[in-house]
Amino acid sequence: MIRQNRDTLYAATPHGARRSGDAGDHWSSVAEVVPGVATNAGGTLSLGDAVSPVLAVSEVNPSRVLALDWQQSVIALSRDGGASWFAAAGVARNPITRRGALDANRLDPDTFDAIHVVQPGSVAVPVTFGHSGKPLKSGLHITLPFTTTYSLSTRTQNYTMSSSANDGPAGSVDSPVAVLGEDGGAATVNATLLYRVDRDKASDVYRNLGRSYSTAVVRPTARSCVRAEFAKYPVAEAASTASGSIEDNVGACVKDKLESAGLLLQAFQLRGVTLDPSVAKAVAAKVAAQQTLLQQAFDQATALRKAEIVRIQAKATSDQEQIVQCGGHFATVTINDKDIQTIVPNEPGKCTSSGLTDAYLQYAYIQALNNIATSGNANVIISPNGQAPLFTVPTTGGSTSTTQP
Repeated sequence: MIRQNRDTLYAATPHGARRSGDAGDHWSSVAEVVPGVATNAGGTLSLGDAVSPVLAVSEVNPSRVLALDWQQSVIALSRDGGASWFAAAGVARNPITRRGALDANRLDPDTFDAIHVVQPGSVAVPVTFGHSGKPLKSGLHITLPFTTTYSLSTRTQNYTMSSSANDGPAGSVDSPVAVLGEDGGAATVNATLLYRVDRDKASDVYRNLGRSYSTAVVRPTARSCVRAEFAKYPVAEAASTASGSIEDNVGACVKDKLESAGLLLQAFQLRGVTLDPSVAKAVAAKVAAQQTLLQQAFDQATALRKAEIVRIQAKATSDQEQIVQCGGHFATVTINDKDIQTIVPNEPGKCTSSGLTDAYLQYAYIQALNNIATSGNANVIISPNGQAPLFTVPTTGGSTSTTQP
């Protein structure tokens, strides 16, 4: 008995083929529309016996049904679920020399057809009597009878490892990869793999892997390469500075393994790394401590710089006093790796100045009076040498006037 769908059944009996449209409650004969299917009435015969019809329904296209009568060596094909029948191309009325020519579990829509059409974006693997041939590319092809073609897609396929089911096409999203770093830190990795079947190696793919190459090769290869590469780095580094190198290395690992199986890698995308909560907390504490050290180093450098400024100012004041007392001379000094011409004090034993002369003091006094007069404040200045005091009074507009009582 062969099931076409939930309610439609086909059965081979000693009295011919039977069809039920209500899950077996009622049966009708289809022998009169199948050439050679009707058989002689007789004893109980099992499916496949010498005078019994054999039926098979395509799992890929259930509307295609085959009927075989061993006694009359006739194969009939129906493309509309049994409503109409015709002799299968190239094999009608040919003697059937061995049993088992029909296998319901392996029947493909193009079984026993000599003409095959391969759709764009796919390749077909022809199988004749258990032997696979050279892949058929898209277009029209004529093969020997009894040739079955198995279609494989050559379009780009997606395999995504993610914690979100919406990160890829339906049915292509797997769980994220749990990894351990070189330091034992744990993380989960989200990544996407883009690949396709190599057209020239489609027969090898079908022969070795069948149509389930995604679960047979792609999934274990991608996940093992990700785990192996992350184990080479501390997990925090792998999630940050080393992520680019890891993406390239994982892609190279996957590419080598897929190519040996007849698959081509188009891209490997490392989409994100989520650190374990305990690892993330430790990383945050480490970063905070590093920031504290950097701040302390900055404060220390600032304090040293300020001290250097004060030292330079004090030396400048000291040099000024020495120059006033003992004179000075031009010299070349090096400051911040630059040679600068400046005046430096004379040595104590080589003084060329008589110190604070009356003329110098008078000059300094005039400079001080000028600074006070232009300060904008009202001042009373007591002049030396018995001279009358001078008054500096601010006026409108920011100017000043000097009066003497």
